[in-house]
Amino acid sequence: MKKSWLSTLLILFFSLSPASASERLLVLSYDVYVGGIKVVKLDLEADIGSSQYSVDINLREVKFFSIFFSWEMDLSSEGKIIEGAPIPRKASVTSRWKGKARLTKLRYDENGVVKSAKIFPEETAVIRSPVTDQMKRGSRDLSTGLLHLLQKLDLTEKCAMQEPIFDGKYAFLMKLVGRERVKLGAHRLSAYKGDALKCNFFIEKLGGYRVDSKYSAERFKEPMKIWFGKPFSKFLYFPIKMELETSLGWLVAHLTKAEFTNFGNKQQIGLGD
Repeated sequence: MKKSWLSTLLILFFSLSPASASERLLVLSYDVYVGGIKVVKLDLEADIGSSQYSVDINLREVKFFSIFFSWEMDLSSEGKIIEGAPIPRKASVTSRWKGKARLTKLRYDENGVVKSAKIFPEETAVIRSPVTDQMKRGSRDLSTGLLHLLQKLDLTEKCAMQEPIFDGKYAFLMKLVGRERVKLGAHRLSAYKGDALKCNFFIEKLGGYRVDSKYSAERFKEPMKIWFGKPFSKFLYFPIKMELETSLGWLVAHLTKAEFTNFGNKQQIGLGD
């Protein structure tokens, strides 16, 4: 189970609204199924204020599958909010796959321009397509970019936007297209029922991808279909359900829990509500 589809999945889970730090806190949990089998649990915590934000995400294999493989990923990002837009200050990704650990660190200047991108340990003997300065221009890290994407979705309620991303290795565009208003019914695997925006999510590769022939085959079929809902009236849309066809079968992610604390007032939804 490689990270091609996981890069698409991670972190479609952020929203932005003016407040002071620690006054608005969003906590989300998702169960991820492949071929009808639960394989991954994803948790997110976003602390959002009027002048700054932070996001922490952790993704783990479920206990049964740890017998066959050990995989973990932790993402964190923090920065400022300027004129309503999130501007990253620093971001990091720590991953562990089959006992091998990798750390990526990104640092930005005051304007949110990448100052440095370091990967430990460094790759050797891997040929990748180049990442140019033009590809990095205007980009954000993955977490911040998705936060900004969802902010724009809430303002327009239209799936017609894109966001440039540079995560230290890959440069790409995230795109939402094809809006459809639907109503989600009660589902035993989902914590949400109600109105939703159904969008198609694409990734346009720009640079940093392996050019080896054995990696050229696509591991999933675009687009990913995402249902965005708004369980909390004072917060923005965030993903409720995601579907993607992969070489291992259909990947489906369901929201299992959501908690939103607004100036000390907590609202929550969960399975069975």
